[in-house]
Amino acid sequence: MGKHASDIEKAAFLVHLQYVHKSEAARRAGLKQQTASDISIRAENIKAEHTQKGLPPPTLEEQITRKPGSGAKPKITDNEVLELLEACTLSKKQRKKLWHIVAQEEGFFDLHRRTIEKKLRARGLRRCKSTKKLGLTDIQKAQRYEIALSRKDWGLEEWRRVIFSDEASIIVSASRGQQKISRIEGDKERYHPDCIERRYNNYSEAMFWACFTYDHKGPCHIYYPETDEQKAANEERMERLNEEEIIAEAREAFEAQEREKERKWDEKGQKWPKNRASWEVYWKNNQFKKTAKRGGVDNLRYTYEVIEPLLIPWYKEIMLQQHDPDTLEPDIPPFVFQQDNAPSHASKWTLRRLKKAGIPLLEHIGNSPDMNAIEGTWMPMRIKITQDWQSPHTLEWTDRAWRAEWERFPQDKIRALVARMAAINTLIIECEGGNEFHG
Repeated sequence: MGKHASDIEKAAFLVHLQYVHKSEAARRAGLKQQTASDISIRAENIKAEHTQKGLPPPTLEEQITRKPGSGAKPKITDNEVLELLEACTLSKKQRKKLWHIVAQEEGFFDLHRRTIEKKLRARGLRRCKSTKKLGLTDIQKAQRYEIALSRKDWGLEEWRRVIFSDEASIIVSASRGQQKISRIEGDKERYHPDCIERRYNNYSEAMFWACFTYDHKGPCHIYYPETDEQKAANEERMERLNEEEIIAEAREAFEAQEREKERKWDEKGQKWPKNRASWEVYWKNNQFKKTAKRGGVDNLRYTYEVIEPLLIPWYKEIMLQQHDPDTLEPDIPPFVFQQDNAPSHASKWTLRRLKKAGIPLLEHIGNSPDMNAIEGTWMPMRIKITQDWQSPHTLEWTDRAWRAEWERFPQDKIRALVARMAAINTLIIECEGGNEFHG
């Protein structure tokens, strides 16, 4: 029987065969003579079988049904496909291997590569990029779990009072998102001006800082490479702060420390040692210092370029906006500020300045971008800059692009990022501090 004859063609042939000759019926049904002959013989055999068994005449559907077990036997059974699927996903090492390599290791030497791929794809298996996640130590997992548990009852009202902040790296002429173009195959349009994407070897790098809350988009700042004038000005500020405030605080702390030592010695009846702690050494270890020695954003730049001119005034502004004449001021919960554990952020001098400004901090664990809502803004902004600004290749245009896209970023999307923090917190609890989830 012709393997290309459909059930409709078979039925049409058998119907025509009741009124015309076999060759004419085959012509009308669009079948070859040999195929038509095979169908006719098959139908006659079924009729004879029904007569022998005393059954009623077969229906048209029964006459065109293929014989059970007809056709080529499968080279691999369903159970063997399941075994192969299990072998391909058995471990991280196995998942990286190509499917036909795993099949050969399992003993399927006579199977073609395309047959293996077809069978496994039918079961839903695909070759995909591995998911990228930051590595977490056991301590970090435990800390994340503990923090998530402390926030398990937080609703939108609590999350909307968090000021999320972070930095994103800026690389001039960087591209993100879909980069494919349309052109004629071959070299005809390969070097057409519209088909060429320029790249520049001497790129610059900077850092973009920003913050937001559920209802407010905060200021932004770009850290350019520090100039000699900026460095000198920041160091002058540091020295002035040391002379005006820090040295007096350190002297008081040093004297309190020494008095406590003397009290303990007297209680134990011990003589005071001759070689006492030196004020000079204590002051050297406790004076206001920079956190970064080899460039980068240190605590001085973070304090004098972001915290004092941008964060503190904006914090006071949004606190005033929530003023309610009918509510006592102490009853209004303050916003809490979240930052990561970068050295410039974790510096005790940075924390001192935030505390002095009355800005409470929200605890954050390292390698945990999923616990910071603002992380969800960086990639969409990079893609929009690539699409709308054509990957600006000068620092000036890159500055304009980032500031413009930050202003354009919809507050509705910011609200969505903040609102999903409760769900992410629940996922962290379910993973016991891990990050094996989408977020």
